[in-house]
Amino acid sequence: MVVQVNPLYQSSELDYILQDSGANWFIGCEVQREKLVLTSFSDRLTFISAEQLIETGTDLSSKVKELPALDIDPKEAVAVLQYTGGTTGKSKGVMLTHFNLISNVFQDFAFTANALQLQSPGERMLGLTPLFHVFGNGRLNSAIYAGSTYITLEKFEINKVVDLIRTHRPTIFPGVPTMYIALLNHPDLTADDLCCFKYCSCGSAPLPVEIIQQFERKFRVTILEGFGMSETSPTTHRNPVIGQKKRGSIGIPYPNTDAKIVDLKTGVDELPAGERGELIIKGPQVMKGYWKNQEETATALRDGWLYTGDIAKMDEDGYFYIVGRKKDMIITSGYNVYPIEVEDIIYQHPAVKETCVYGVLDSYRGETVKAAIVLKKGKSVPEQEIRGFVSSDWPDIKCREVLSSGNNCQNLL
Repeated sequence: MVVQVNPLYQSSELDYILQDSGANWFIGCEVQREKLVLTSFSDRLTFISAEQLIETGTDLSSKVKELPALDIDPKEAVAVLQYTGGTTGKSKGVMLTHFNLISNVFQDFAFTANALQLQSPGERMLGLTPLFHVFGNGRLNSAIYAGSTYITLEKFEINKVVDLIRTHRPTIFPGVPTMYIALLNHPDLTADDLCCFKYCSCGSAPLPVEIIQQFERKFRVTILEGFGMSETSPTTHRNPVIGQKKRGSIGIPYPNTDAKIVDLKTGVDELPAGERGELIIKGPQVMKGYWKNQEETATALRDGWLYTGDIAKMDEDGYFYIVGRKKDMIITSGYNVYPIEVEDIIYQHPAVKETCVYGVLDSYRGETVKAAIVLKKGKSVPEQEIRGFVSSDWPDIKCREVLSSGNNCQNLL
């Protein structure tokens, strides 16, 4: 089993994951050896440096014992322990089996590569998402299966990324929102630079519709949004390559994947199109469970369905839309506010480069909505202008009931 860890983890973070997983080998950069010395289990953990592995002529035969013959059940044997971010407590080890990971590769290939008539081998994937993250790991698996060239960097640095694009002309780019925002705001990048892209996808977090529109107008490249989780190897939904694409939607389920919206209270009743509830998923890419955590497993996996914790809705055509996380939802003055909806409005302001909306405790409203905003270079906007800009659009998404009760939407900000 592979346990993927972030190279930037501190000793305390490494200590927890390596203790919880029971890891016996650690492959990393030489500088990380110092972190492992501080742990209480270094006597049972064998360290091999990446530098040593890639030395020309290095012979590992004297350092590793002969591997035993294994009879692996792909549906039961865990290939990867993918630890989640732990935003609600200790990180949980997601058990992804060989069957989970390979299933998702086949699903991805059937959904995108066949439709685009991609060459196998022959394509070049710009792999900038970290390989310790389930998104990056999944794209690497797909690249290996298709025989694609995989172009990567140690870390995302926008100028180096632009140089890579101009030099190697990648044809496939799976990115995350911050990468698209960085490319969009690069002063020298042109549509000619990105004309090599046959297929761009976005995952890991919602990409605001305004950013998609700006990116597609400027570079004449289509971004296909999708959805996935550590618990689903990772992809479950994608906007189709051929056929209708809906901006702001995560698209339709992958082949052999079922998805539906259920009520938030019981998680049992399926909701009709247009109503918001929890997104639940069933498919061959859904995890086996959480490592040594039966309680969390029982909460997440019920009757074969994975309860994602994401608030979503489905339209009449079967396209799904993520509204927010159950734990991210802001309840202010008794009304549910989803940060992504407010962010979508703020991004429409011409001076805004990036924004993040969140809730803070409020003695009167319970919670109140706050926004952190980064302005574009050379721009200066009074706070009151942003407030007024959001307030003018807010009724379109949230405040009909508030307005009819005589309250002012701006008071929610």
